[in-house]
This record gives sequence, structure tokens and C-alpha cells, in this order.
Amino acid sequence: MIIDSLSVFFEALDIAIINLTMPLIQQAFDLTTNQVQWLQTLYVLLYGGLLILGGRLTDIVGRKRVFLVASILFLFCSLGAGLAPSFSSLLIFRGMQGIAAALLMPSALSIVTNTFTETAARSRAIGIVSSFAAIGSGSGLSVG
Repeated sequence: MIIDSLSVFFEALDIAIINLTMPLIQQAFDLTTNQVQWLQTLYVLLYGGLLILGGRLTDIVGRKRVFLVASILFLFCSLGAGLAPSFSSLLIFRGMQGIAAALLMPSALSIVTNTFTETAARSRAIGIVSSFAAIGSGSGLSVG
């Protein structure tokens, strides 16, 4: 559950953290406001658009396998985005992060709900994972 919670934390952190770095990215790559906004838009668009597909893939392929692949993909895309030499490559890595997040969230929640079968324990576990998501989202602005 700790690994699930940390994964959800970093996924939520990644959505919010970009907002504070956009002016620096805009300046570094000499972008317009509309161009730099695509970093957030593409991530959220792919994440939200593929979330149901991620849940279905979790059901078909297996929650552990999807979770591991999504976590590794998210990690490498985060590294790639941090080291991106151009805006185009940064945009590609942000899009791939959104895809990885769409796979990560349903598989993480599926692991939690299938691990904790007792109602009270399941509710507590979902509450803990959800709190990590909220903390990640909220701390993205201060960490950024």
C-alpha cells in the first residue's frame, strides 16, 4: 500500500508542479503562453481520456503487471521531461507521462481494493491512498 500511495502522490504532484514552472519553461524555450500551456493540456487530456482504457487494461492484463509497467514508464518519462533539450521532446515526454498516469491510477486502486477485502480495512486503505493524492496535488504548488 505504501508503494501505491507514493505512486499516486507523485502522479498528483506532477499535475500541479508544472504550473509554477511554466514561466521558466516559456522563457527557456522562447514560447508563447498558448504554446507552453500545452504541457498541462496534453498531460491532462491523455490522462483523462485514457483512464477508462487503463482500468480495462488492468482487468485484462493484470493489475500488478500494469502497475509496474506504468510506474517504470512514468519514472523514465519524468526523467526525460526533466532533461528534455527542446520543447518538442518535453511535450512528448509530458504526453507519455499522461498515458502512464492513466495506467497507473486504476491499477493502483485495483491493487488496494483487491488486497483489502474487509469493508473497514478497504475504506481505510482507500482513504490513505486518496490522502496521498490530495497531499501530492496540494504540495505540487509549494514544491514547484
